[in-house]
Amino acid sequence: MIDPNHLRTLRALADHGTVVAAAETLHLSPSAVSQQLNSLARTTGCTLLEKRGRGVVLTQPAKILLEHADAILERFEQAESDMRSYQQGDTAVLRIGGFSSSLQSFVSEAVTTALHRNPGWSIQIDEVESEESMAMLLDRELDLAVVMIAPNRPLLADRRISLDPLLADTYRAVVPAVHPLGALDELDRLSRLAYEPWVLSRHWTSTHEIVMAACAVAGFQPRAAHNTTDFAASVAMVGHGLGVSVIPMLGLPRVVPDSVKILPIRVDPPTRHVAVAVRSGSAQPGSPLAQFRALLKQTVSYLAEPITLAEAVASAIADAEAAEHEDGGPGKSDETDETSETDESIDVKADGKVDGAGAEKRAETHLDEDASATAVEVTPESASRN
Repeated sequence: MIDPNHLRTLRALADHGTVVAAAETLHLSPSAVSQQLNSLARTTGCTLLEKRGRGVVLTQPAKILLEHADAILERFEQAESDMRSYQQGDTAVLRIGGFSSSLQSFVSEAVTTALHRNPGWSIQIDEVESEESMAMLLDRELDLAVVMIAPNRPLLADRRISLDPLLADTYRAVVPAVHPLGALDELDRLSRLAYEPWVLSRHWTSTHEIVMAACAVAGFQPRAAHNTTDFAASVAMVGHGLGVSVIPMLGLPRVVPDSVKILPIRVDPPTRHVAVAVRSGSAQPGSPLAQFRALLKQTVSYLAEPITLAEAVASAIADAEAAEHEDGGPGKSDETDETSETDESIDVKADGKVDGAGAEKRAETHLDEDASATAVEVTPESASRN
């Protein structure tokens, strides 16, 4: 009978190309990997490997066996998921991967919510780019990954990975507030930025690939005046008048400086599609992994458009004044009202934080309410920091 562990070893060799690399992935010695592959060959009665130079290649029987191995290992994944859910009860250990802007905008919040609802859970977050996180999923180093779907990523089509669309992350134009385009509420088309100096992501990033493709469709090639891999740095450079940029909504800070203007792009905006990836069969209904995947979808549904620092401060002050008015209702003495005004005086610092007894807390509460009130509706599509 074929040993499933030997099938997993054959799959690791196919994925990583050498016995040494497969051994590292499986946390085995190279000799143990060779022994398992030899045992599998004896069991099947077929030659599975052929020497090619200093390495080995899979024979046709090995490739046929791999097709069955993927289906078999998926069923084992389902069985392990069911057994873990039964044995662990209210406990779970999850390893979550995601690219930087996803961690900042919604993954961390979802993890906090999950831990609050499930005290017996343990969740580890790894910041990792999409292609690497897919490989880590297959190597069982991650249980779930938030990934960007982009062209030329073969692992996205791997049947061993199950992809669930999460949201379409549309890019916004970012221009200096003093720029003539800063007087607009939206940009009608991307080509309006054709003759501007650009702050672009580095050429090897998925954002660069998406933006260049969108600009090509719009009929121009952007002139790169500056390059960065950090969205916050892009916003800062635009705010200092060094150029324009386009940044995905997830990459924008919740509160942007008054020196920039964020403009939705009406026609053919660049868009990256974000999905949740798990190993096929691992997220059975009701399992902790399935619960966390559902929580991620719920969290992204409340994402809101960024606001400027001036808008945030104005909202905080208005909310503080409303709360103060409610606290100082009929029957309060002038002395009490005066004390209340003194205690709850508001000091807006240079970094945009609101100080004062009770005012900071109310400001944060208001911003949370504002985020829910202005939440954007995102439609997941199946078809990616940088």
